[in-house]
Amino acid sequence: NPKTPRMTDVEQSLSDSFLIDLLYYLSAISIDFFEKRRTETSSSRDLTSDIEEKSDDEIEATNPEPQETTAIEPATTDIEILYIKNEKKDVQAPGYFQGNNFVVKAGSQAAKTETNSAQAHVINKREELIKLGVLRFNHESDVYEFTEDYIFKPSKRGKTGASAASGTILGASSSGPMAWKNGQHDKTLKKIQKPKVSTSDIDIPITELGVPRSDVKMLYRIERKGIKADGYPTEHGFVVLAGSQAVQNETASTHKRGYIPNRRAKLIKEGILERTGNIYKFTRDHLFTSPTNASEVILGSYSNGPEVWKDDNGKSLNKAQQP
Repeated sequence: NPKTPRMTDVEQSLSDSFLIDLLYYLSAISIDFFEKRRTETSSSRDLTSDIEEKSDDEIEATNPEPQETTAIEPATTDIEILYIKNEKKDVQAPGYFQGNNFVVKAGSQAAKTETNSAQAHVINKREELIKLGVLRFNHESDVYEFTEDYIFKPSKRGKTGASAASGTILGASSSGPMAWKNGQHDKTLKKIQKPKVSTSDIDIPITELGVPRSDVKMLYRIERKGIKADGYPTEHGFVVLAGSQAVQNETASTHKRGYIPNRRAKLIKEGILERTGNIYKFTRDHLFTSPTNASEVILGSYSNGPEVWKDDNGKSLNKAQQP
């Protein structure tokens, strides 16, 4: 058997030195590896601890849930909710005023079809809302439903959006003040908004509504039959100013229907119209429900108020209010 060659002392020394260097190298790598693992574990524990220590509010603020942007909440809790309940069309709808706009709440129902007499603006509005996805048909209840709160703005002819809302819901030309009711007393919007000042409720004293004179932008005048009267329109009707004059007698034709003589007699009885010589005078500012009601009392005859009331330039109220 051949003998295994023995290493010299020099070779042995070199071999031992190499092994020692290798051991030192491996040891350094191991220490570095375990140090990194310890640091990462510590950081992970600290992060977990921080999350555990945060309150629910802080976590929610950091990761907010997506907000619904279509819902319109009332600005205050004092807003009165009004309702439409129509058994014939089997629909119910709550809503409320937002200034002159009218908001119909999500979940409100609308009639399946329009009536044959529905005007074009009602049909067009319903088609628009269906296209937008605001109105969606519910096959179970067999009616349309509002998928979100929707704001109806006043139309050119309406003072508020209440009529546009009720027309869309009922699928018919509708008077909002008569369709919307409060839930507590089942009174129509018209009765809620109209203050009681007499048994007839034909005319409303200006003092009942407190219409400020400072808001008057333009005065209009009637100057006929030897009398002069001044007034101005408001969102509630038409105000005739104190000192304005009215004719002494009504025309014979007005007695056939009787409502003009009755209005004048009522105002005379209440002291709003007072006899002065051969004419009457208004003792205080008075609010009529329309320019025509005011002009007919003043002239004692049938008239078209928007045409007979004129500004200083001779322009009629009707033309002045046109865009």
